[in-house]
Amino acid sequence: MFASGSLKFQIKEKRQFQNIPGTRHSASKASLLLSSGIVSFDYILGGGIPVGSVLLIEEDDNGVFSRLVVKYFLAEGIACEHGLYVASLDCDANQLVSELPTPVDSDPEHNPNYGQSSGQDLKIAWRYKDIPAVQSSPTLSGTSFGRNFDLTVTVPKDVLLNREIACWPHDRESNEDPYHSVLQQLQYWIIQHGHSTEGQARKTVLRVAIHSLGSPLWPDADSKLPRFFYCLKAIMRSAYAACVVTIPSRLLQKSTVDHCEHLSDNAVLLESLANNPNPLFSEYSGLLKLCKLSAINTLATHVPETRDWAFKLRKRRFIIEVSSHFQIILNFTFLQS
Repeated sequence: MFASGSLKFQIKEKRQFQNIPGTRHSASKASLLLSSGIVSFDYILGGGIPVGSVLLIEEDDNGVFSRLVVKYFLAEGIACEHGLYVASLDCDANQLVSELPTPVDSDPEHNPNYGQSSGQDLKIAWRYKDIPAVQSSPTLSGTSFGRNFDLTVTVPKDVLLNREIACWPHDRESNEDPYHSVLQQLQYWIIQHGHSTEGQARKTVLRVAIHSLGSPLWPDADSKLPRFFYCLKAIMRSAYAACVVTIPSRLLQKSTVDHCEHLSDNAVLLESLANNPNPLFSEYSGLLKLCKLSAINTLATHVPETRDWAFKLRKRRFIIEVSSHFQIILNFTFLQS
């Protein structure tokens, strides 16, 4: 039995966040968020990429769109003066950085009615008439978080020279384990440049991009990837950093991909529609499917309107949306499965 008045409750003080450029506070998650560089993608992820998290991207067949998403993520970091750490065995990391697009102040291709259907009503089966309308080309209303980029113009070299950029210098002729090398040098960079949560207050964050991890150039991928993701997640949790990793899931065992998704905070799957004969898909470049959404610092994870989206690639925009006829196709597919 507790004596009367022995229990005391104290109101916990609000957690104080650092005011870091290029980030914003999430009241629901009690965490800092980074922009992915794609405004509509930020919306789907629940406002952005949480600092201290790992975003997994399962590549499309040729890896074209997954590489673009990585470029947007890094380009946003350049615009916000964040630090970059880039690693890849399939391409020269320095070359990847040199190809980053430059931000644009205005978007002439933007149209408020873009993606909306005409005034003509679609005659569809009665079972679809009650399908709720899904926001086309979602955005984070009331905020300037994120920006648009021009894929035809790269970031000037003098701008890159004034940024904190590290490219993983793996020696292909070395016998050193590449998985261990990436993690070791990443942790070293985080500590030496003050991105660790145990150090002094930081004025910036580190964006980590690991491109095409688990490709044929990475040895024993199926056995080593789960351990790698486990260690990577631990490093991110103790740093003012966020990581985007792309993997060629089609080349890996399903169990390996499942482990990678489980050890990531967010996971998406990209699919190219380049060879799709369906005329209703002609206006889209590919599909994006949500495989996992993070629940960092919250019991109620963000739930978007749908887990299946389509995206369009334009010169100055990467648009992720669900149009009305695409929603109908998704329901047909579901009913036939």
